Amino acid sequence: MLKIFTTQLMGVFQNIQKENEWNLEEGSRLVCQTIVSDGHVYVYGSESLQSTILTESLSGANSLPKSRPLLDDHHEIHALSSFDTVLLFSEELDESLFDVYSKIKPSGSNIIVISNQTDKKPSWINDVDCFLNLGVKGPLVPTDNGKKIGNPIIFASLYMYMALYLNIVDILEEQDFFRSVE
Repeated sequence: MLKIFTTQLMGVFQNIQKENEWNLEEGSRLVCQTIVSDGHVYVYGSESLQSTILTESLSGANSLPKSRPLLDDHHEIHALSSFDTVLLFSEELDESLFDVYSKIKPSGSNIIVISNQTDKKPSWINDVDCFLNLGVKGPLVPTDNGKKIGNPIIFASLYMYMALYLNIVDILEEQDFFRSVE
């Protein structure tokens, strides 16, 4: 089972890279503009992704400069400005993600949505600054009873975050950003 999962997971990663190449570059540039300006990078993860994505992006070994959680201690959205960029990680483009989006849209912040594209893409997703499709269609490993197990949503989300992070670091190093803040 592990060999099947590993092979299928590698396919998910390859699809993310192939299908999101241009959007990854665009999203990375938006985040870089925020980091070098007076803005902050706010990160949100839906319930299934919250602890993993927030830990890595805010305090992990690969945390982004000027990053903060989107929600405060009372689960309210922080005050945002047009200098900010918001990363919204979610398993699907559902009503709860739309609720978060609709609360931050009036701020003028850049909005990057990282989620699975559904068959019927909701119209509001066309208004975000960047959409990155995880391409996870469900569990990867078939069992003897016909069910599938091993949903890679967390792995795919972390891979997408890492792809953004690596692009961001590359762009900022080209601009000598890290040297200017040392």
